[in-house]
Amino acid sequence: MSKKYALQDLLKVRELREEAASKAVAKAQDKLKACEQYLEKKRKELADYKEWRPQEEKRMYDKIMKKEISQEKLREVKADIAVLRDREVAIEKEVEEAEVAVQEAEQGLQKAKDDHKASMRELEKIKEHKDIWIEEAKKEEEFAMDKELEEFRKHEIE
Repeated sequence: MSKKYALQDLLKVRELREEAASKAVAKAQDKLKACEQYLEKKRKELADYKEWRPQEEKRMYDKIMKKEISQEKLREVKADIAVLRDREVAIEKEVEEAEVAVQEAEQGLQKAKDDHKASMRELEKIKEHKDIWIEEAKKEEEFAMDKELEEFRKHEIE
């Protein structure tokens, strides 16, 4: 076969696109895994904090109970407890943000998978076309060889 496949450059482009799409899927999977791990870490941190905070508040109140303290000291304790509660709210917000990040990563992975599937279909189409082209080229070549052989026999007979 001496003829070059006319769409070889397009085939190469589609192969590169499929490879890039495959890498994008792997990258999206890694991102999703990292987001899920971060979410689990934040959920554990929140659960641990929710368990610890009431105990810490009780410890702080127990420390000042049955003692004579100034109003200033009482305000400080209340402020410290408010800080503990604010920290819990902040961790809850971090969990919510991590959940959103997981959802976005899942959507990104699905899009990457869809893009990869589309690139594989496009690549498969061009490969099928090339296979058909190769078969036709072989038939043309065989036909040309048969024609040459026929002409050679005609010249031989004459």
